[in-house]
Amino acid sequence: MIENYLRGDYAHIVAIIAYILAGVITLFLYFRAGRHELVDDEILFDSAHVATSGALFFGRIVDFLTRFQFYSWSVKKLFFFNVYFGFDWYGALLGALALSMIYLKAKRQKILFLFDLASAPLVFGGVIISLINYLLFGK
Repeated sequence: MIENYLRGDYAHIVAIIAYILAGVITLFLYFRAGRHELVDDEILFDSAHVATSGALFFGRIVDFLTRFQFYSWSVKKLFFFNVYFGFDWYGALLGALALSMIYLKAKRQKILFLFDLASAPLVFGGVIISLINYLLFGK
């Protein structure tokens, strides 16, 4: 019965729910580590928000630049989110790192210290996503 949900028509819905859950767990662990190290809540929330915004923006831009044949250099296809698989993970990582560094440098925070706090939760979230991809899609 459970295999019908995991490998059947509901696999994509289960994957989306699992990805959202992995993101929530990652953010929870990041905030928990920051609170344990007595980092200000404003810095934790803002750095997570800036990193997420940078990841979404640069992930889309890098995908547009690397798959220009598919997009036909059409700005309409860039701004409207009707393109499936229109996201580049390496661009997302680059955008999250770049905007986080700019934000933390502007706030005069210890950049490497906060990246160290975020490293374990990010790896844990990545493991959850990889496990879900393997169980659902065999990839």
